[in-house]
Amino acid sequence: MAQVAGELKAKNFIQSPLAFKIFVRLLGGEKRMQVGTYFFKQPISSINIALKLTHHFLGEKPITVTIYEGMTNAKIAKLLAQKLPPIKADDFIAQAKNLQGRLFPDTYFFSPYDTVEDIIYELNQNFDEQIAKLKIDVVLSGQTLNQILVMASIIEGEANKDVDRHLISGILWKRLSIEMPLQVDVAKETYKQQGLPDAPINNPGLEAIEAAIYPETSDYLYYLTGRDGQMYYAEDFAGHKKNRRLYLD
Repeated sequence: MAQVAGELKAKNFIQSPLAFKIFVRLLGGEKRMQVGTYFFKQPISSINIALKLTHHFLGEKPITVTIYEGMTNAKIAKLLAQKLPPIKADDFIAQAKNLQGRLFPDTYFFSPYDTVEDIIYELNQNFDEQIAKLKIDVVLSGQTLNQILVMASIIEGEANKDVDRHLISGILWKRLSIEMPLQVDVAKETYKQQGLPDAPINNPGLEAIEAAIYPETSDYLYYLTGRDGQMYYAEDFAGHKKNRRLYLD
């Protein structure tokens, strides 16, 4: 990378080789840089040059793809096939089959030349970078990373407000501790079986992952989403039935 930075500096494409190298690292590192002939129609910044070289933009406009929290691999595959026609949904599903829960929701900028492998690498690399900040806290939680991701994927489907995510996390971990089935709508099989599903049911965002790591302790054991979209909590089944009559039925 030092040679590339030096050549760009010598040809007055960039002012600071150090800044360029930092941007390359932030955008995936030297291994993301690809050989090719690059065309710049107008003067651009060091970060945009780094973006082009690491994402193989040969002068084409980057394609923006936003992957939302809670999307399954299948939904991501469908979205990518729509946004990037060379990408086949079935290929993405097959190659990412063991990575559900580890493809980080975010807004990405892809090149028309990016392959399924490139895209999976980008999403998984982003996940690794985000989760690296939380690894110590995952260990301190007493749960494995997979358990945290499974719980986060459930929380992602059950709540959309941060305060509710942490409360629901506490309730669900409590249900597990007393060997009570999770009984959550987003994973129907957990209504009768005890324990977590074997793998994440979607790709959770950072807030849901943090909620799984940092559950809020409460006296509640039940919750529901009312007709108004608000969450209502109860300490026992009698209170839960009352909430159903008041806010759901």
